[in-house]
Amino acid sequence: MVDYEKLLKKYETYYPGERYTREYQRKLDIERSRKNKHLILDQLVNELPFFLTKDEVNRVRFFINIFPNFKTFHRRVSTECIILAFIFLMRTLRNPKTDVDKFRICKQYGLTNPVFRLILCRLNQQLMELKPLTVIEEEMCQ
Repeated sequence: MVDYEKLLKKYETYYPGERYTREYQRKLDIERSRKNKHLILDQLVNELPFFLTKDEVNRVRFFINIFPNFKTFHRRVSTECIILAFIFLMRTLRNPKTDVDKFRICKQYGLTNPVFRLILCRLNQQLMELKPLTVIEEEMCQ
């Protein structure tokens, strides 16, 4: 008889020179997830009832590349909803009177005003953790 536990332990251990390590596999998974999110972004941009400039789409791509884990923004909503919130952030920067609840695509993916505000607050928090604000001394400014 074959001892399955012994075989599992043998194949779980890392041997020098092995091609697919756990770290390498994790990097591949992150890259695959990132590509999937970019495809979702392209799909959502095509479904939008308004036009986004190339610069705005690149900003959303920047957010996707910086934050690999979207569950830090909101645990209950889908990836599409979070990417849609990033898109509507760009729309809100251009037109501050944008109301998320009035768009049919937001209702379709479950993006409401409270969810939108929460995602934006957590996005702000994540950006502050990446690059915290520092005090600029007056002597340096002059």
